[in-house]
Amino acid sequence: MIERNVVSWTAMVNEYSRFGLDDEAFRLFSDSIAYGIRANAKMFVCVINLCSHSAFCAFDGMSERDMVSWATMITALNKSEEKRLFQCSHKC
Repeated sequence: MIERNVVSWTAMVNEYSRFGLDDEAFRLFSDSIAYGIRANAKMFVCVINLCSHSAFCAFDGMSERDMVSWATMITALNKSEEKRLFQCSHKC
């Protein structure tokens, strides 16, 4: 790619995330910052969604869920109601 800008970096982070390649998406985000890209609101939404996806995958992978883990997830879902409009579809 001749010119890399916040739009191209955001698109890459989003697509890696969409396909469940979370580690690679986080790496691309870090690389974009190191490359001198100033993240915009859309990039931050992608990264926040990426973080929430990781949390949901961790919760789904728990063999035993206690009151604290359920309360944490319920609180997170309650606070993320608007964010869910931007959430990509992920499979753990």
